[in-house]
Amino acid sequence: TLLVVLALGTFVTSCVNLSTGQKPDTTAPGIAISVVSLLLMGFLWYAKLYVAVIIDSSTLERDAACSLGCIKLSAVLLLGSALYAFSEALWWTDAACALVIALLVGYEGGETVWAATRDDFDGCVCCSRGNSWLYKRLYAMLRSGSGTLKHISATAMIGGTQSAPVWNADGC
Repeated sequence: TLLVVLALGTFVTSCVNLSTGQKPDTTAPGIAISVVSLLLMGFLWYAKLYVAVIIDSSTLERDAACSLGCIKLSAVLLLGSALYAFSEALWWTDAACALVIALLVGYEGGETVWAATRDDFDGCVCCSRGNSWLYKRLYAMLRSGSGTLKHISATAMIGGTQSAPVWNADGC
């Protein structure tokens, strides 16, 4: 519900800013934050999906989908901030991109509320749409047709203790 309220507030503020011609004071923080976010969340998205395939975790896969949502928001923020930094004549791009962010957040919030009210609710609602293209690609790369892991030899048992999996030469 909080995401829906946040989306509505952002939507209203963006509409007011567009109708009054309100320009942002600066876009440097938006550019810096979005670039850092894109780099970190891009890494996290890939890493979470990679591990989700290895440990066969739908929860981690859904968490990775939330990271993808952050990537989308950061990309929109970067676009709006960079366009205004390029030309102040594009003052409206800040508010227009905030409208897009409001719609993305509102959609995720609405989807979360809808999923949480379903009879088959399993406690996990984060970005619950099906497998992404990257997940499918990683699954095909890391798992065989029977669902077992490829590229990982059996875990070695040394002196009664379990060691880490042995990976092949190509890093998988």
